[in-house]
Amino acid sequence: MKKILLITLISIWSIGSINAQKIKLKKGIVYIDDTKCMKYTGNVSNAELISNDGKQTIILKFIRTGVGHNGGLYTKVIFVRAKTFSNV
Repeated sequence: MKKILLITLISIWSIGSINAQKIKLKKGIVYIDDTKCMKYTGNVSNAELISNDGKQTIILKFIRTGVGHNGGLYTKVIFVRAKTFSNV
C-alpha cells in the first residue's frame, strides 16, 4: 500500500512540475517565453496575427448569430498562407 501511495505521489508531483510556455500579449506584440514572436491587431469582432516580417498569418473572426445554446457564438479561423479556413 505504501508503494502505491508513493508512486501516486511521485506521479502527481512530476506531472505538476511540467512547465508550459508563457504567452504574453503586450502593446500589439505577442511574446512567448519573453521572446518577441509576432504582432497582433484587433477589436471586439476581429483579430489578426502578423508575422515579424509584416505578413498576415492568421485571421480570427468572432461571429454571433444569436441562435443556439451559446448565443450562436463561433469563431472563423483563416490561415492566410494555406488559403483554407476552419469554423470552430
